[in-house]
Amino acid sequence: MKKSHQQGVLHLNDLSDLPTHLKSTELTDKLERNWFNEVKQCPNNPSLIRATLRTLGWKPFLNGLFPLLNVCTKCFIRYLMIDLFFSGNNTDYPTIITYISYEFF
Repeated sequence: MKKSHQQGVLHLNDLSDLPTHLKSTELTDKLERNWFNEVKQCPNNPSLIRATLRTLGWKPFLNGLFPLLNVCTKCFIRYLMIDLFFSGNNTDYPTIITYISYEFF
């Protein structure tokens, strides 16, 4: 980031090389092997998800799961605050939601 800010533009030689296990040719070959194995194991119901999980592992899926859990937790806390603290009062709910949104997000 600093180099692109100083130069104004990044060039191809400014980027670092990918590790060999992340290169597209190796990943596609590995996915193809896993897909053919999946078709052999489950010829009636092959799953691309299972083949992809065997290729990449669980790490990319977990990296996507944690931000989703974070958002769900914030929404749940917002719901609890509105429901528990403001139930029974004749307050303006959109105003409360706006206030909570500015405070916590």
